[in-house]
Amino acid sequence: MLALDETPGGADENLRTAVRNYVQAVVTYEWPSMENGLGAPEAETALDDLTRLAAEAPVEPRLAQAVFDTAMKLRAARERRLGIANDFPDDRKWLAVILLGLFTQMSLAATHLDRIRAQLLAQLVFGAGAVTAISLIASIEQPFSPPNAISPQPLIDVIDRIEKR
Repeated sequence: MLALDETPGGADENLRTAVRNYVQAVVTYEWPSMENGLGAPEAETALDDLTRLAAEAPVEPRLAQAVFDTAMKLRAARERRLGIANDFPDDRKWLAVILLGLFTQMSLAATHLDRIRAQLLAQLVFGAGAVTAISLIASIEQPFSPPNAISPQPLIDVIDRIEKR
């Protein structure tokens, strides 16, 4: 949206302010609330204002459709982001994974009852692989929650870019 604003015939101070207000609302209100799977009404209002201004922007006709399409892409991106934040895990799937691992360990032990070294090696290899895979999957299950939370830094950079103008 800012790149379109920088295009000759595309400059609109109100649109630039609306972009800044939306990004500021996302960073200030929505990003922290996404940890709990929620959106922020302030961000919704700012996005509505931005969409309205994009539809009415006094820009060159050749840019008007691109400005509006970009506003719609921002709306779709917000919906995807909130969908990801709202996708809370179902604890039953973790129970199923743990039970599968337990039964696999038991079958490995039963298969190698007469060879203790083979039994220990098979259980060690399976256990290491299972723990590694489950840990990696679990670490990205809630991308907006600590300790591996996604940073809003790229959005903060957009605000800085707008303010430097």
